[in-house]
Amino acid sequence: VVGASFGNSHLLVGYLPSQNRIQVLTFTPATGYAENGSFPVTMQPGDVHGARAASNGTITVYRNGQTVLNLNGSAWGGTSGGGYSGLYVSGATSATVDDFGSGNSACGGTPTPAPCPFPKAALSDDFNRPDGSALFGPWFGGVGSFAVTSNQLRIVSDGTLAWNANLGPDQEAFVKIAAYSPANGAIRLALK
Repeated sequence: VVGASFGNSHLLVGYLPSQNRIQVLTFTPATGYAENGSFPVTMQPGDVHGARAASNGTITVYRNGQTVLNLNGSAWGGTSGGGYSGLYVSGATSATVDDFGSGNSACGGTPTPAPCPFPKAALSDDFNRPDGSALFGPWFGGVGSFAVTSNQLRIVSDGTLAWNANLGPDQEAFVKIAAYSPANGAIRLALK
């Protein structure tokens, strides 16, 4: 998310509990949101939802480190850009997440890229701090939409949250979905 502005090109990789599916959305200011694919999957509390976006347009979605969806997003105008990663949630009030990580993920190899384990990025925030702790510092955006509770991040209202590390065009993000209701809306990772 360039400059953590959701008005710029970005990628959202969401888990929709009510539909038991992963959804990939791309956004450009000129065209708005477009669904680039979805895959039926039922996550369990404690599963890790992850995504990797490469500068060549490859979008890979992971559940517990295993690939569940590969998409070619090269037609989307934001593939070569970098920016911030974070969370974008809607309709997921009272869901909790934990162990957020993000980072650059360029994986090399000649002539063909070697397998690259997921996640490559380190854990960014485990949320292990006193209840009610502020998310300022490494986080910015809609920090008021989230609250630290029992060493996890509870979703209080719809909102966005960005990790303060500007990443290159090959990036990844992941988060453990600790608890949710089947009626919850969408818990999305934001990239680029």
